[in-house]
Amino acid sequence: MKNDDDPLNSLPQREWDRFIGSILRPFLGYAKHDPLISGDDLKQEAWVALMHAARNYDPRKAKFTTYAYFYVRGRIFRYVLEKTRMSSMRIDTDPMNVEEGYTDNTYDDQELMGTILSVISDEPHVNLLVEHFVKGKSFRKIAKENGMSHQIVAMHVKKLVNLLEKRLDHENA
Repeated sequence: MKNDDDPLNSLPQREWDRFIGSILRPFLGYAKHDPLISGDDLKQEAWVALMHAARNYDPRKAKFTTYAYFYVRGRIFRYVLEKTRMSSMRIDTDPMNVEEGYTDNTYDDQELMGTILSVISDEPHVNLLVEHFVKGKSFRKIAKENGMSHQIVAMHVKKLVNLLEKRLDHENA
């Protein structure tokens, strides 16, 4: 394709920024809640996808913005899906973000786990901590048993672990 035929030249860059922004808006929540995804990375992926769409565009088949919308949205969706899978695997293997030698089997001591749970016993979803840390179940297995997604289970466990850390820090202060 000649540079004059480049569909990206049909609009000024600020319009393409707005176009990309409208596609990214539904995905930006992931960037807020997942450390592996940043808004800048999403925007960069969107621009790369837009350039690929321009290179592969056939004007006989569709309007460029229609073609590019699905191209960019698909690439962003795949990117977020890949990163959230990586995040859930990372959380499954190291949910407390502690030293490398940590494994879920570290908490075999029922008395210690009982003490830990007593600190946050008033919180909903405490049973997820027991299922994961005491019984050694993966987030996916817990999710299947409780009728929720593994991301939701991971979010609850991480929230409870953070709350536990805050309360223990407060007690030790």
